Formats: sequence, structure tokens, C-alpha cells
Amino acid sequence: MFWYGLKGHRAVSTKSQYIVARLMTSGNISDSKVAIPLLRKVRQLIDDQFTKGIFDVGYDYEPIYNASKLVVDRINAQLNELKQVA
Repeated sequence: MFWYGLKGHRAVSTKSQYIVARLMTSGNISDSKVAIPLLRKVRQLIDDQFTKGIFDVGYDYEPIYNASKLVVDRINAQLNELKQVA
């Protein structure tokens, strides 16, 4: 199978709505594989200002939560658990 194109991964400030960090990958790279390098980049740039992270389900893996070392809202993880119960 061939993959064409690129994929942009971004960290966006909820206060300013500016992109504070970004990485580009080929289209076949999953979001979860890019999360830790993106979090490292955010920490380098604005570590003192970044206190919470909200991730969609593509980033719902324990190593990502551990690597972030942030107070992380697991909203989507909890929603997935509720969907499975229903």
C-alpha cells in the first residue's frame, strides 16, 4: 500500500488559539507515534505556560500521559469508557 501526502500535528494554545508547536509527517504515521516528540517540543518552547493537555482519542495511550508529565484531562478516554458501557 502506498501513502501520499503529509500530515500536520499541532499543539494549540487554548488562550490565544495560536499554534505553539507543530510537526509534519508522512500520511501513514499515526497520531500516537508523534505525540511524545510534539510534547517534548512544547515543553522546550513554553514549559512554564503549558499546564493542561486535552487529547482526542488518537492520543489515548498511557505512555503519552506518562511522557507529558502534565495535569491531563482524560475527557475522551472517559467518554469512550461510557460508550462501551452503554
